[in-house]
Amino acid sequence: LMADALHEQDAHVPTIDWRPPASGDPAAVATLAAAYGDSRVDAANAVAIARLQESRPMIVGAGPAGGLIPGLEGRMVLHAGPPVEWEAMCAPQRNAVLGACVLEGWARAPEDAAGLVARGDVRLASAHSLNAAGAMCGVISPSMACWAARDEVNGGVGYSPFNDGPGEAFW
Repeated sequence: LMADALHEQDAHVPTIDWRPPASGDPAAVATLAAAYGDSRVDAANAVAIARLQESRPMIVGAGPAGGLIPGLEGRMVLHAGPPVEWEAMCAPQRNAVLGACVLEGWARAPEDAAGLVARGDVRLASAHSLNAAGAMCGVISPSMACWAARDEVNGGVGYSPFNDGPGEAFW
């Protein structure tokens, strides 16, 4: 009713696709609610922040992602964010995956690439699963230029594309 009244006044009314937390599953919502304000979560966050503040990241490599990132093999595209099925991916992220397929030479055009991905001929994985990171809707494919950085204090190694920000980037 409120949206209808605003439309009648020629006001812009944005439409959102809101969903309840945890898809409304009562058990999952209870778990989320229990974690909110949980001292264990606060303690874990404090450890994470301390590790970030004490870290000493050092560039230890640069080159094609397929040669740097262990596990990035064959026709595989890493994407920003959590694991997500192709059908559920947002349009900008899908477009970045299609662009990576064309860049790699696996497809001649985005339309051809979409068929490859839909059939499973190109594997998708969260960049985080291979210690990599992509911003926004960023993707990483084997021939993309990446950095490798090691935390000299805690020993972890992570990977990031050379350009994963504004400008000519795959996102």
